[in-house]
Amino acid sequence: MSVPKLNAGLTVSAILLASGLSRRMGGVDKLLLPCPGAENKSMLQVAVDLMDSFPFWEKILVSTPKRFDRILCPNTVQQIINPEPEAGQSKSVRMGVEHATGAYYLFIPADQPLLHVTVFQFIIKAAMQNPGKIIYPLVDGKPCNPVMFPNCFRDALCNQHGDVGGRKLISPSNSMGVNTSNPEYFIDIDYEDEYKKLIRKGL
Repeated sequence: MSVPKLNAGLTVSAILLASGLSRRMGGVDKLLLPCPGAENKSMLQVAVDLMDSFPFWEKILVSTPKRFDRILCPNTVQQIINPEPEAGQSKSVRMGVEHATGAYYLFIPADQPLLHVTVFQFIIKAAMQNPGKIIYPLVDGKPCNPVMFPNCFRDALCNQHGDVGGRKLISPSNSMGVNTSNPEYFIDIDYEDEYKKLIRKGL
């Protein structure tokens, strides 16, 4: 699949959200765990490298000081320190949006270690065909991440609070789900047994 042309009408700010506290992993920082099949890179490093591999308008990483100290962050990526990760995902969303200048904001999770660049491509293609819509992938009919918002939602995103991000803004009238044929790309790691399962598969 060819990379869609990112013209002036579809400048995409990629925002990698990596401030979560990994509460469901029993105190282990999941984003610093080795990612299977990635030469011992951490899940966070894999996510940063994936974002940096795509020609986004701009690339923004929102994370904590400890995590920035443990990764190699290219100079093409804006590093935004979240001093209050306990405030929930909406804090990271707001910080990312405040630094974004694109016509669209693509929110990328850091805990989907099998995410593939083609996911960015089909989300952007859907946005080009459905201007003004929030775009998200569908796996077996269920919405998942990454999600792309047009910047007409900027104020609404900056007014969200708690650990819901921009989910509350999505409705049938303003969004569109895109079916995907590669469900493995969207596996996220929240619990220790999910990470162990990933290790056993050697993906």
